[in-house]
Amino acid sequence: MMDRRKFFTEVLATLFENKFNPNTINFACSQCRLASRQHVSISSAQIVCPNCAHPMHNMGIGFVVPKLTDNQKWQKIELLVQHDFSFELLPA
Repeated sequence: MMDRRKFFTEVLATLFENKFNPNTINFACSQCRLASRQHVSISSAQIVCPNCAHPMHNMGIGFVVPKLTDNQKWQKIELLVQHDFSFELLPA
């Protein structure tokens, strides 16, 4: 089992290395390992995965999409999705 401190340190490091557009929100399907960016105006709409037709999870504006082959990061994302976590940037 991974140490919690190490896990959250890695999550935060991944979050802040991302160059993001505040007008787009990232959606992800952890089953298909597919991510999509959508304009903020449709953020309340239900985004459906084009591969499996399951709903995609709103990951927020700070989400960094891992490589398709990075099993460890996708497992972390699946865990975060199960707990309704999103990568939102909070004001300082």
